Amino acid sequence: MQEVLADSAAPQIEIMSLPFLQRVTSYGWVRDCIRIAAGAKRNELEQPLSQSRKPLALGALLVLAVAIAANGTTARLSVKSEVDGDGPFYVGIARNLAAGRGYMLSYFGVDKPTMGRAPVWPAMLSVPAWFAPGVDDSTLIRVTAACLNVANALLLFGIAWMLSRNHRISTAAGVGYALYPVALAITAGGFSEVPYVFVAALGTLLILRGGWALYPGALILGLSALVRSNFILLPVMAGLAALFMFGIRRAPWRFVAAAALFWLPAGLWIVRNYALSGEFPILSTIEGETLYGANNDYVNSNLAVWGYWVFPNQIPGETAKRDLAATMTERQVDRYYHRKAITFLKQNWFGLPRLELGKLIRGFVPVPWVPKWGSYCVFLFRAALYVAILLNLRTLRSMEPVFRILVTGMFLVVLATSLIYYGTYRFTFCVEVFLLPVVVIGIFRQVETWGKAVLGSVPAVAEQ
Repeated sequence: MQEVLADSAAPQIEIMSLPFLQRVTSYGWVRDCIRIAAGAKRNELEQPLSQSRKPLALGALLVLAVAIAANGTTARLSVKSEVDGDGPFYVGIARNLAAGRGYMLSYFGVDKPTMGRAPVWPAMLSVPAWFAPGVDDSTLIRVTAACLNVANALLLFGIAWMLSRNHRISTAAGVGYALYPVALAITAGGFSEVPYVFVAALGTLLILRGGWALYPGALILGLSALVRSNFILLPVMAGLAALFMFGIRRAPWRFVAAAALFWLPAGLWIVRNYALSGEFPILSTIEGETLYGANNDYVNSNLAVWGYWVFPNQIPGETAKRDLAATMTERQVDRYYHRKAITFLKQNWFGLPRLELGKLIRGFVPVPWVPKWGSYCVFLFRAALYVAILLNLRTLRSMEPVFRILVTGMFLVVLATSLIYYGTYRFTFCVEVFLLPVVVIGIFRQVETWGKAVLGSVPAVAEQ
């Protein structure tokens, strides 16, 4: 064994040029442990390091190349269009951060500290905003999103490798994500789901590494609640998944510690908001606006927005938000909208099943609501992924238990969010991308099974 490892000393010394590392890795058993920790199969230890890792490195390079090409093209084609949705708010905060003015947002013409937008995406955008202050908003948010999405493809490649230990499967999963039209459409919009996938995938990858990596993984995964606030429920939903899937009734101390680390970033943000407003707890001051925009007579009776969300200004008879902001604080406006939503739900509880059905259709049935050719093409791929997921549920049940718990917890968060607020492909995207490696693993297993069946039938045919 040590003779074989000695043959690979030259490439190893090239990589680890420090004399100390060269001396440490000269011990065969130490180098074996390092390579196992890096993900090498035990039978790969019989091969030189450069040879056993070469297919994985080539796969990563292929994923990187495809992701750069796909996201670069997407950014170039979309950069001329104006940023919409929450994009202008994120960019506005990012530019204030880059200029040293703090977490400020123009609130109807007046710059004020804000609690309305989760901080991770503006913080990420503030870095390129600081380096290139003259870049327009559209270029800033879309190029940053494209760069992050390239990293997302590599992280999905890593997750697939951790689950399968197969470089072909991990390469296919990474390339599949890089070319997934829904991911590219979300990148083109500069939406916050792109940084969500980044922190969630990075945290998940560390958690799958096991050992002490669980704790930094849980901390990084906790940042997802500061991208998409609804994911603050993930430890609760993961606990429910563990209870029903594995009958775990008493939380291990490692899970408790990981959950505490998960909630730490959101806890610090809540403390910041308390210092700003004097009220506790506040995670976001657009919760009421979101709840009311998704639960009102207009979305309940208008097929075009049934089960979806509208800005409260679009609700007939509703006071404009600008007028409310003239006499109310950010928190008071949030409370006003929250009370309006609760009033609607109480008065229309008997008709809620129809509204909830619309939310589920919007979120989980891959049918484009707006009849455009581009929408049909994108949603066709989404429909194919959903069919593949349903056909590979058995594969999911054979996955690493921690991964199953995490993915099921994510699904429960998305389901609860859709039922309480509204349904949209952007919510379901947050969980479906983590099922992509499962689909690829299932397809490879099925192809392998078919191949063995065909090869097994060849001798029988020859005998006849």
